[in-house]
Amino acid sequence: MLLIDTHAHLYYDNMHDNLSEVLSIAELNNVKKTICIGTDLETSLKSVEIAEQYENVYATVGIHPHDSNDTPNNYLIELEELSKSKKVVAIGEIGIDNYRNHSPQDIQKKVMIEQMELAYKLNLPIVFHNRDADNEIFDVLKKYPFHKALSHCFSSNLDFAKKLIAHGIKISFSGNVTFKNATNTEVVENISLNDFMLETDCPFLRPHPYRGSKNEPKYVLTIAEKIAELNKRAEDLNMSGVKALERNEILDLEPNCKFESALYVPQAGVVDYKVVTEAIAKKFVSLGGTVEYFQKIKNINSQNDLKVLTSDKDSFSSEYLINCAGLFSDTVAILDNIEPNLRIIPFRGEYFVFNEEKSHLVNNMIYPISDPNLPFLGIHLTKTIDGKIEAGPNAVLAFAKEGYRWSNINISEFSKTILYKGMWKLGKQYFGTGISEMYRSLNRKVFLKEILTYIPDVELSDLQPRVAGVRAQAVSSSGDLIDDFVFEESNNSLHVLNAPSPAATASLAIGEFIAQKVN
Repeated sequence: MLLIDTHAHLYYDNMHDNLSEVLSIAELNNVKKTICIGTDLETSLKSVEIAEQYENVYATVGIHPHDSNDTPNNYLIELEELSKSKKVVAIGEIGIDNYRNHSPQDIQKKVMIEQMELAYKLNLPIVFHNRDADNEIFDVLKKYPFHKALSHCFSSNLDFAKKLIAHGIKISFSGNVTFKNATNTEVVENISLNDFMLETDCPFLRPHPYRGSKNEPKYVLTIAEKIAELNKRAEDLNMSGVKALERNEILDLEPNCKFESALYVPQAGVVDYKVVTEAIAKKFVSLGGTVEYFQKIKNINSQNDLKVLTSDKDSFSSEYLINCAGLFSDTVAILDNIEPNLRIIPFRGEYFVFNEEKSHLVNNMIYPISDPNLPFLGIHLTKTIDGKIEAGPNAVLAFAKEGYRWSNINISEFSKTILYKGMWKLGKQYFGTGISEMYRSLNRKVFLKEILTYIPDVELSDLQPRVAGVRAQAVSSSGDLIDDFVFEESNNSLHVLNAPSPAATASLAIGEFIAQKVN
């Protein structure tokens, strides 16, 4: 296990005087990298100097809320100059502190916003401090949707943690999670491991049972062990039976598969999404709701306390609007005077189905992941609800939001896609991958070749085209693929600006989460 201390103040005398030894001991405890956090101009400079001296140390630069009232007029110029160092990885420690209140709140907020603007300009993440200032902090953060951020030493409640995570923000835990009177253990137990990071905040917040000794980066291991103890999500979700398989165990389940190792998840399964949708619609109608079809929304405005939607056929009014329009969710949000820092880019998912005589070759769902950064790519084999074997997808850029075929072209929609700056940045990152997907789409032999790497007994004639789908892929203006739900709120409305997968959008848990946000 390789660990990173994401928040350390290495410039204090009790560590700086023997820093080489401190970092060596940390490495022996699997803490391979440390981020030294600046809190004012002086410590920001020291952080950069330390980072440039030690290979595995990185730095942030910023003004802590406690020091925000004492910032010189040129502090942003100074921070920007320090940020030119290749070892600077973020702007921080910035934020708002209503507990100690060393600086006036309005000054704290002003300085935080100014540093957010700097981070946005430099395309650097932020590290922020929050003490009893949940609402004030979020008011600032929501103006910069999807900008990478980390909530340092998280001490708020579970609801606020979920709110930050829904906004694409990571949270971090320090030694406070090990205290006997810790109040944040519920958060640890109820969020995904992918959504948080680890820190010591040394020399402060020494973890239990070392409260009487010096805190330093090596104690990240202690914090990690405590979190591992608290985080029982697999058990909570009844994920028993999940295990790594060797070759002989794979053959017991999939005798026609060539994999040497695999992860077996017995709870995995498939549903008929059409049936799910029909059932939800039926339930909705039974509760007094109305389902309307083929209503293209043209305009949204507010009249008193009502949201009024005008379509090409009719108009509707309601006290509250929830936008879950998938491929058109960004368009609907813009109609509601929200300018999200993303666009929905349509990617067509092309599938084939095995001939019936070859359906016996696959017993479960086989999901090779060729690139962990793009887990939805790669040829997957899925035994569908009707017993057929579905192979795919090819993921290619669609020429229309509802571009289910190569021939489906909408000049207006495609122009918006290719002119979007985030799309150009995405293309630079994954140009080769995009070309490969397109080539495989146009050449069925290439598609077959990939299948043969793990299911050899398949021929070209065994593959029949299946109806394609279109993935509503959210892409930020910085070119990042957004792989989770994104929520934007305005007066009397909630906009769900992504559709990560059919399984996610059909999830009753997601529906419950949205209902909780509305209530």
